[in-house]
Amino acid sequence: MILVIGVFWYLGYQNQRAESQKLELYRQQILNRQKNLETAVLSGSDGQATLPALVTDWSTIELTLIEPTDTEALMTYGRGLTGALKPFSLKRKSEIKLALDALDGNDPTKIKELVTARLNHEIAAATLRHLPVPEAVADWHRQLINSLENSALLIGQMEKILTEPVIGLAAGQVFLRENVFFYQTIDKINDYFRRQGIDFPDNEKLELYVNFNQ
Repeated sequence: MILVIGVFWYLGYQNQRAESQKLELYRQQILNRQKNLETAVLSGSDGQATLPALVTDWSTIELTLIEPTDTEALMTYGRGLTGALKPFSLKRKSEIKLALDALDGNDPTKIKELVTARLNHEIAAATLRHLPVPEAVADWHRQLINSLENSALLIGQMEKILTEPVIGLAAGQVFLRENVFFYQTIDKINDYFRRQGIDFPDNEKLELYVNFNQ
């Protein structure tokens, strides 16, 4: 295992029901605000939010593929992976909460934090595109890049929440789903390392910080 997610999957709770309940709570908060805005601000219009299309065909992402001949080559890939994802190990506020707080308090400083989050996603995706990847995990690696890039696009739409609140809230809903997909993909890569019998030393493992409850 190289990316530690088991002990804090989604929210750090111990059971899947608690995780799902927290995600549902955020979804309901977004839906309630969206409904109020559509009634109060967008009355007389269709009140629909149109988001840019997400990229769903991750199979076209070009990678430099390798066929590892020993354990060290796989571990080199793992270290590159943790390096690219290191910003996501830092304690930070939830992108969803930043957007909701910005809207509730009309606070542009929260938008600056969203910009930082977007850049972290963009840089991680760009770094992963240039990382040599074992052929056995290539599709999962592509999915990881795709999820990061889609998340960056959605955060960019969430940055508009003070000027286009319905767009920002709609993006937040989709972002929740994309984040779940991101961690599911990481779990698949972890499982590959487990099946290969590779367990990284504790000082080389990266503990991803899942921040939905912050």
